[in-house]
Amino acid sequence: MELTCLGQGSSPCALLRFRHTNVLLDCALDTASVLHVQPRHGGSPAPSGGGGGGPSTTEPLPVLGPLLQLARLERIHAVLVSSPEGLLGVPALLTGHPDAEYVRVYATLAAIDVARHMAAELADTDSRLALAPVVVGGGSEQEQAGDAAGAGPGSRGSGGAGAWDLPPRESLGWQLPPGYPDEAYAACWWRRGFSAAAVESVLARVTPVRYGQSVSLDGTYVSAVAFPSGGCMGGALWVVSDGTRSIGYASRLGVSEQQRWWTELQADALSGLHALILAPGAVTGAQQAAAAGKAPTPSLAEAVAQAQATLREGGSVVLPVTASGAQWPVLEALFQAFHQQQQEQQQQRKQQQLGQQQQQMPPVLYVGAASQDSLAFACTCPEFVSRFRHDLVFQAVAPFAFDQLIAHGQLSVADSLADRDLQHRWREPAVVLVPTPSLHAGPGAQLLAKWGRDARSLLLLPVEPHTYGGATSVGAAAALLARHSAPHAGGMRVSVYQPAVPVPHAHELARLLDDAQPSHLVAWHEDCAALIGAPPPPGVPMRACMWRQRCVPYGWLGRVDVGLPHASLPECSLPAADAARLEWSPVDGQLSLLAARFSGALVLRNSAWHLEADKPSVGGKGGSGGGSGGGARSAVESSRAALTWGHPTLSGLLRQLQMRGFEWLDVDVEEGQKEQAQRGPRGDVPLEEVTVVRVGGGAGEIRIGDAWATISAVDAGVRQALHDCLQHQLRTL
Repeated sequence: MELTCLGQGSSPCALLRFRHTNVLLDCALDTASVLHVQPRHGGSPAPSGGGGGGPSTTEPLPVLGPLLQLARLERIHAVLVSSPEGLLGVPALLTGHPDAEYVRVYATLAAIDVARHMAAELADTDSRLALAPVVVGGGSEQEQAGDAAGAGPGSRGSGGAGAWDLPPRESLGWQLPPGYPDEAYAACWWRRGFSAAAVESVLARVTPVRYGQSVSLDGTYVSAVAFPSGGCMGGALWVVSDGTRSIGYASRLGVSEQQRWWTELQADALSGLHALILAPGAVTGAQQAAAAGKAPTPSLAEAVAQAQATLREGGSVVLPVTASGAQWPVLEALFQAFHQQQQEQQQQRKQQQLGQQQQQMPPVLYVGAASQDSLAFACTCPEFVSRFRHDLVFQAVAPFAFDQLIAHGQLSVADSLADRDLQHRWREPAVVLVPTPSLHAGPGAQLLAKWGRDARSLLLLPVEPHTYGGATSVGAAAALLARHSAPHAGGMRVSVYQPAVPVPHAHELARLLDDAQPSHLVAWHEDCAALIGAPPPPGVPMRACMWRQRCVPYGWLGRVDVGLPHASLPECSLPAADAARLEWSPVDGQLSLLAARFSGALVLRNSAWHLEADKPSVGGKGGSGGGSGGGARSAVESSRAALTWGHPTLSGLLRQLQMRGFEWLDVDVEEGQKEQAQRGPRGDVPLEEVTVVRVGGGAGEIRIGDAWATISAVDAGVRQALHDCLQHQLRTL
């Protein structure tokens, strides 16, 4: 396989070449990057009324993405999308691509819906920039046409410097290869805006897939299967395979135990991979902040506590969010804190026997172009039903409270601040969720103009530590405040917090990889260093962790080649407790395959084969894969059972036996004569080791030699089952 990295940070994109098939892994746009751009001072000022008109330009908002110019030069057979953000750049990619009509795009159902909501927010901001938004009075809004009202968002901003100042690449954590000019970074900004019609036409071409569904990438050999990644709403772990070799890819893996919102990652999906590709920034960020001696970014619970303190002081809170599903945990955390606060106040009144009226819950508003659709999607999307919510389904309390909160008047949802129902229910202080792009033009900009001079108010920004630092985001927010409201010494405060599902730490992901044991790990160079530096599990030798010895780093615009084996050996994966009893060594010097000698019974319990050795040939001097003595032997050129370190996932012969209901195996080795064709020139019959696998307490057995295999069974059904298992194994080899 060959991998070329086209994006970095929160805009991953890579080109995978495998079996003469070019597969684009994600084409993401970083929606959080719009917070860091500023209009040029020389732009024509837009009309403003009430102090919140918007930026001094009518050009579309630039968004940071991959180097699409290079992607358009390559022939692409298919695009695999692992997150909603990974789908936002597909319209930009297919614009002008010579093979646009033939490129197949695959994404999960949830990723398509969420990407549609996020694109609607960007398109709404671009339309407001074109129409020059004006704030009138107490939060109401009027739209009037500007100089560029007749031009569509897709026809403006053809390139060049434009009317926006881009942030320095160092502030966003972008790294350029040696010898590359800064123009390469500037070329990654998409400046042509978003048209709702253009986005919808591209999303209509995306093929939705369900978890576990296999799709063909080239029409012949190469296929792909999507599994839950647990990192975001609609996140997918893609496994690309040609029948004998499998390659996994994920932009983020949700391995944190605190993850209880999205469909969880199934660790079995990572087992048996010949290569695992991780997008840039999969683990770094938390380690960088700790190494730099900086204070960690506050969590969501700490941010909610700051919001409560702000409301008690009489200030309002502005929460910029994106319609990626990350706003759902924020709303839940807010209402849980408010309900808990009300219960505590009610308990205090009962103890003090006071008759004061209970304080009313502060209003929570969600204002945005996709706010209503996003909350409606949260109440119906099955992917939002994680293991944590499975129990709530069988309780009297509804697992999704958004519709009930709206019906009871505790949550108000509107497309804009001009909504009459919203103005009727408006009370201050309040908590208002707005789209992040609207901080330039829209409800976010209007609220910054309204509360920007109030020192009691608070602006809470979600920050991904692996991409943007807290100080960088605070500085960008301060520039927005200075633009929408005149600079004031005691103005609105700015704070940051981590999203509900944080980026996993290196030791968490390394523990998962130690169980799965992919043959190769292909990751960003900083991620490789962080993962290799994480200690292995206690009692597990470092040489048993194959991926640590086969970690392949890559950088932006760099290309790496990874050699994959041409045959799939049968595997018998054991739990760590059983595997630790054996002595492991590489087979024929190949670090990608470890073998151990054993003799005894394999018992299937809890979908895992457990070794119950009854002979003294476990470990010891006969522990190497190519030694002599008793015990079953593993070799590259034979089809006998091999033991490899990893998560309890079966393949080859043992997998087929498990699928047909066999739960007890006795594995032994005997000396037998070779076939007639294998005899020597003088008629002597050399001996060879024959692996014997007995099933069902003697109901049948398979005898495997160097170049032959025999099946014997009393029952015809058992004989046919063993025959099918062996035939499948021979086809695999």
